[in-house]
This record gives sequence, C-alpha cells and structure tokens, in this order.
Amino acid sequence: LIQGKILRNCHVLVTSRPYHCVKDLEKCHQFYRITGYSKQDSIRCIDKYFDKSPESAEKLLKQLAGNINLSEIVVNPLNNVLICVVWEENKEELPSYVAELYQMMIYSVARRFCAKKGIAMKSDKLPPNIEEALQDLGKLAWEGLKQDQLQFNVEDIKRKCHTSADNMLNMGLLTRDHSFSRIKRTYYCSFLHKTFQEYMAAYYISQLVKDVRTKTKGIRRIRSLFGMKEATETHLKLISTRRKRYREVQNFLLAVLGDHAGPLFDVFAKELNKVKRDKDKDHLSSMCIVWVGLSVAGGKMVEIVVPCLSRHITNVAADGGSYYDIDDHVSWFVGLTHLASCHKKQAAAGRDPLSFQHLTVDLPRPDDEILRKEKIDALRAALSGCDRIRSVTLHCFEEHDVGNGTIHTLEGHEISPLEVFIPQRGTETVVLEFEQLSWSRFEDILDDLSKIQGLKHIRVNVGFDSDDMYATYDSKLARMIKMQKCLKSVKITILGYNTLWGYTANLTATVRSISEHATLEVVVLDHLLWDGDCYHTDTFDASEMIDALAECINANKVLKTLRLSWSIHDDHLFDPSCRVTCSSESLSALCSAIQRNLTLETLVIEGLFSESESGGRQELIDELLRNRPENYKELRIILLPNFESFNDSHDYYSGFDDSCSNASGGSPSYSSDDSDSSDDDGGYDDRSSYASDGSPSDSSDDCDVSEMSPQSQPTEPALPTKTDSQGQN
Repeated sequence: LIQGKILRNCHVLVTSRPYHCVKDLEKCHQFYRITGYSKQDSIRCIDKYFDKSPESAEKLLKQLAGNINLSEIVVNPLNNVLICVVWEENKEELPSYVAELYQMMIYSVARRFCAKKGIAMKSDKLPPNIEEALQDLGKLAWEGLKQDQLQFNVEDIKRKCHTSADNMLNMGLLTRDHSFSRIKRTYYCSFLHKTFQEYMAAYYISQLVKDVRTKTKGIRRIRSLFGMKEATETHLKLISTRRKRYREVQNFLLAVLGDHAGPLFDVFAKELNKVKRDKDKDHLSSMCIVWVGLSVAGGKMVEIVVPCLSRHITNVAADGGSYYDIDDHVSWFVGLTHLASCHKKQAAAGRDPLSFQHLTVDLPRPDDEILRKEKIDALRAALSGCDRIRSVTLHCFEEHDVGNGTIHTLEGHEISPLEVFIPQRGTETVVLEFEQLSWSRFEDILDDLSKIQGLKHIRVNVGFDSDDMYATYDSKLARMIKMQKCLKSVKITILGYNTLWGYTANLTATVRSISEHATLEVVVLDHLLWDGDCYHTDTFDASEMIDALAECINANKVLKTLRLSWSIHDDHLFDPSCRVTCSSESLSALCSAIQRNLTLETLVIEGLFSESESGGRQELIDELLRNRPENYKELRIILLPNFESFNDSHDYYSGFDDSCSNASGGSPSYSSDDSDSSDDDGGYDDRSSYASDGSPSDSSDDCDVSEMSPQSQPTEPALPTKTDSQGQN
C-alpha cells in the first residue's frame, strides 16, 4: 500500500507523531496504529546488542525489570539502543527518565570525542570549549526548530560559530550529507534524530535560565517556547499551538531544569493570574498540572502555581473533549497527585490550603502508564486528605473503553474509581457519567455511594452495555438513600435496552426510603430505554408501589421535586406482555395525597402504567388537574394508551411536544405545567456554572447537583401524542 502497488490513487499518511496532525488524521477514511514493538522485541534488541556478552544482557534486563519508571523509556528501538549504550558507557548505571537518558548519551558522546582528540578532562567535568560547542549546538537546534529546519548548511555553521564550529561538526552529534547538484555541491548536516535536536534545544534554554548573566534571555526563550507573551492578556490559542508544535522540547526542558525550574513556573503563575474568564482559567490550570506532572521536581514546583490555579480542576473541556493531547493524559494524573499532596501538606501544617474545591476527571484509559498500582495508590493517598473538595465528577465514555467503570491496573488489580477520587472525609456532590456499564458494576457503584461521608447531591448517568440487569435495583437504590442521612438531591438517568424496563418499574422500596428521609428535597429517576424485546410475560401490579407513593407524599413535608419516568422508544413497548396494572383505589389514594400535599412543587409520573380497558384512570387524573393545588409549578401524570387500542394505530410517536395540549373542544390534557421549562424539576441542564472563585454559582448547600457537572446532559424527553379520528390530541 505504501509503495503504491495496490490502490495507486489512494493517499497514505504515515507518521510517528500523530498528535502533530490530528486534523489530518480525522479526514482519513481508515486509521491504523502500529503497536508491534513489544516487551519481547525489547528483550531481543538487548540480547542482540550484547550478543558477545550474554551476562551483560541478562544483568541489564534484570535492572530494567526492577525499575518501573524505565518502562516509559524502552518504548521504541532508538531508546532501546540508547539504553544499551548508556548502560555500557556509564558503569552499568541507568537513567530514571527520558531526558536523563539523552543527557547521559550526550555526555558519553562528548567524553568519547575528548578521548579521541586528546582533550584533558578534570574528573568528570567537560572542558569549557566542549561546553561551548554543546551550547552552540543547542542554539542551532532551537533556531532550526523555530524555522522547521532539520538540515543546516555546513558553511553557515563555520561562518557563524567560528571557534566552536569544528567541535560542533566533529563531536558525533551531527551527520553530514551533500546536495545532489553536479554543478555546485553543498554540504549539509543534521542531528542524529529529531529527538536529539529537540533535546539540545531544551538544553540550550536550560543553560540560559541557570546562568544569572543570561537568565533574562532564558525567560524570553521560555515565553516563546510556551506561547506566553509579555502582555496583559493570555493567548490560550497560542499556548495550545505551541504545546502541539514544541511538545518534546517543553517536556525535555521541564525535566532538564529539575530543581532550577522555578523561573519557568513563575512564568506559569503570572500567566494564570492574567486569566479573567473561568473556563479559560480551567483550561490553563489543566495544562499547568500537566507541566507539573512532567517536571522532575513537580512536588516542589506545584507550590509556586497552586495559589493561582482554578478552584475547579478538570481534564475535561466544556465540549466533552480534552484540554490537552492524549499523550499528556498520564502527566495530568501525576500532576494531580502532586497538587493533592501539596493540599494535604498545607492542611497538615495548619495552613489554609489554597487549593481546588471541585474535581472533574476523564478516567484514565486501560493502557495509560498511570494505571500502575503504585501510582494509583499514590494518587488515592494524596486525594484522601483533600477535605475541601466539594464536588467530584467522573466521566467514562464508550470510546475510552475503561472497562465498565472500573480502573484496571497493569498488574491486574481492579479498583473502584470512587475509592481513588473521593476524599476519605467525603464530599458534598458526586456526578458519575458512564456510557457503558455492567449491572454488577452499577450495584457496586450504588454500594460505594452509600459509604461516602457528607454526601448531599448525587447525579448518575449510566448506559448499560447489555440486558443483564437484576431485580435488586430497587433494594440497592433504597439502601443508598437510607444510608445517606444528609442527602438533598438524587438524580439518576438509566439508558439501555427496554428489556431492563421490567426490572426498573417496581420502586416500592425506594419510594419508602424517600418517605422516611428527613432532608431529601429532589428525586429524579429517569429510565430511557430502547431497542429490545420485552421478555417479561408476567403482568406487574403497581398498586403496592402507588400506595407507597401516596404514603410518601402524605408523610414527607421536605420533598419539593419528585420525577419518576419510563420513556421506552420502541414498538415493543405496546406488547401486552409489558402490561402494568394499578387498582383504581390506589390511584385514587395517590390523587388525594397529591391534593393534600402543600410542599411539593414538581411531580411527574410518566410511562409507568396504561389507561385501563374500562376507563376511569383518565377521569381521576383529569379531576386532579382541574383542581391542581397552587403550590405545584409542574404536575404531570402521563398514562400510556391502552395496548389493544393502540395496536390499531401506528402514529403514536409521529409527533412530539412538550405537553399534551387540548384540541379545540377536546378533553383535558394528561398534564398540567404552568412553569417555565427551566424550573428546578429535573436537572436536565447540567451545564457548568462556577463562580469566579471556583465554587458553584449557587453558593448555598442546596445547590442543584446539575450545576456541578460541566458536561451537558440529555434534554428532557418530549411527551408523545396520539391523534384520534376527530383530530383531538
């Protein structure tokens, strides 16, 4: 395919750095990732390098196996060979991170050059003229990268660098080539690999920053490298562009500077203080956390930026995407560990921790290096002491394939994300959004939610990847509500096959737990089901549940919003095998309880049971709606049509509206809703709403949980209408 022997008119893009051409890759019809360089390939590479000394190969492999951090280095053949060279040249010592690998390699090359030229070295320190040559090589590398230049004219180097030119050209870090012109042949040179050029550019800037005489010049280079201008406003687009363009140089610089990275993080702090809009501060804070994670001295450097960071720490953008490239995902979690440790350290010292209050996390992917158990344990230990976190939002979307809401470590352990990201002393608000979940995992989540201390608001959006739901949904949910004594709002949306409908319809225990709760004000339980067959042939009698609901409405004087809905978008809904019955006595008792309740503001019961064959239910509801108490901003009880009568019609879902309105001269509608659609009933507008200090815009403890999630939620399902022969709705 690449040689053009097949599909000759097909364009093929091959890249070893896909993060530099994301937009181009999005246009491709097919995308393939070559992941063939495995651990076994690395072992074969080392064995081949030390083919004449098998004991050396065995010793090196043993050291690599015992050093977890080095697994991030041995990821390609180039680094594999460099590891062998450095280990052999440096008395069997191994680097701890990638930048140190290149640092040791450059030193080995320079030392070999000195030995070859007979240049004396004092102890292990390079002579001044060799240091000068390396600095000039770094300057050449940086200027080349700014101009996207990988080849350099040899004569230009000799003219510009004078005394150090010969050392630069002959040290062994540059390769030479010539032009193909037969008239005037020009000689060029280039670095051994682009990564060497990027490292040398970082080395050049780091040397400027470390030297007091050139520090100002070094900071100017830093601002250019990171896209942070000496202006009154921050240019986030430029910062993001520079991150994509100079990612490797930035990473090398953060590592090479080490404990000397203070001036770099001072620049970050100043940039954070210039940001005015909350979402921009969230964005830049996320990038700063990545840079903290990449710094060798991240635990020290985070103290510089922590007073300037957003109070809302997130790696999820407002549009559901990420603030940074996928390759920085691991670094963000390492930076978050440093940030949480700093928070914990400040609190232990008796200082008021100037740290975050809200945490929104796109969970790590299965192959992320962060998923090593020791790193997960470090993150969990750090976050456990963050007692100021008011809300935690966890995302796990289908394309990430995290594994049914469970963190799988590379060692084979399974850990609940709530155990990792929820502080030990609990939090006020938890928002969970999992696109693909197994029912057993959902059960575990409900159990985990039951144990969180101080929980006031719960918002859960889950999609089930199969129809393996069990009848324990009601009991598990009831137990969670009962265990959380301070709970003020519960909003759960379940999406899945309509085969789950039979397991979700009976909420008797849940309704009873709501009835007994002393602080619960908002309950929204939405079940959005589709695409399946109703296998449950037994008729479900909802009378007991309706009786419990009537008792709840009579007894609970705290509840303001109650929404129970089942929206099944599939023709199979109207199979008689899915019938739900309810006695007229139970429905009458419910209507009476609704009439007497003076505290409820929103009550919606949608899609639970159908109109009886003999009628009567509609009349009860019509009577209730005609005499609706004034305290109800929204009151809706929506019955499904009679199964048999519906089978004669096929246009039930032909139109959708926000209410079942009357046709001229028609009967009253099934619902009464005088409120604006943005009222506080259902938490469907889950757009982010944070004040300038990072706290939710509603400063009271009674804030709607929907405001805690920066991810937009599904809009409220519209009510179906059915038109009869007279044109009435």
